[in-house]
Amino acid sequence: MIKHFTHALGYMKITDPKKHHTIIFFDIRNFSEHRSRLAEHRRAKLLTHFVQDILDNAVDFVNALENEFKVDSEPILNHTGDGFMLILRGDKNPLFGLLWMSKFRQLVLQKIKAYELVISGIFQGNPPKKLSFGIGAHYGLALPFYFKSFEDDFKTEGFIGSALNIAARVEQCTKDHVHQVIFTGALLKSVREIIPRGYKRDFESFWTPLGKHRIRGFETPRWLYGFEPGFHRAWRRHPFCSQLVLHNVIP
Repeated sequence: MIKHFTHALGYMKITDPKKHHTIIFFDIRNFSEHRSRLAEHRRAKLLTHFVQDILDNAVDFVNALENEFKVDSEPILNHTGDGFMLILRGDKNPLFGLLWMSKFRQLVLQKIKAYELVISGIFQGNPPKKLSFGIGAHYGLALPFYFKSFEDDFKTEGFIGSALNIAARVEQCTKDHVHQVIFTGALLKSVREIIPRGYKRDFESFWTPLGKHRIRGFETPRWLYGFEPGFHRAWRRHPFCSQLVLHNVIP
C-alpha cells in the first residue's frame, strides 16, 4: 500500500527504471453527492462500507494473482478515497490486468446494485444520481522509487512517470463512451504478444476499437479500446487457459 510521504523529511531513490508495468485506475462516479446526501440522513457509513467492500475485493483479486502465479514483484494498490490506482508487475502482468479488470467490473456492478437497494428507502422523491464507475488502463514505463524517512527505517514504495498520467486520462475517457472499461493500444499490443498466434482471434471480440484519441496533456493521439464483458469467463473455458493454469485465479 502506498502511503503519504510528501509531508515527511527523508529521501527518494529511483530503483530499476527499465521495466514496463500495467497501470489501472478505478474511479467511482457521483461519490461526493452520495456522501453529502447520506450525511444529511446520518447514514454516511453506508457509503464507507460500500467503498471498503470494493477495496477489499480488489485486494483479494490482486492477492490471488500474486499468490497463484508467483508474480516476480508485489503489486501495488493505492486507495484514493473514491477509487484507487493498481500497478501490476511481472512478465504476464498485461494479461493479468485484463483478467482482473474483467472480473472486477462484474463484481462492482453487483455491489452497486446491492448498495442502491439498501439506500432506496432513505430518499423520498429526490434520490441522488446513481453510482457509476470508470476503469482505465495502460501499459508503459513507470519508474519505481522508495522513500525513506530520516525519522525511522520505514520505506514506502511508489511509482512516478507519464504512464500513470496516461492511465488516469484514459479512465476519464470512460465518461464520454458507453464502455466503463477502456485501455490503450499499448496494453493490447502487450497482451497479443502473450497469447499464441493460433488463439488470438478467439479473444478479439472482447476489445472494441474506439479510434485514436488525443489524451489531455499528451500531443500524440493514442489508440483506445473498449473492453467488452465476459473476458474472464471465456478465458477460463479456453484451452490456452489450462496451459497457464489461469483458471484458478478467476473463478
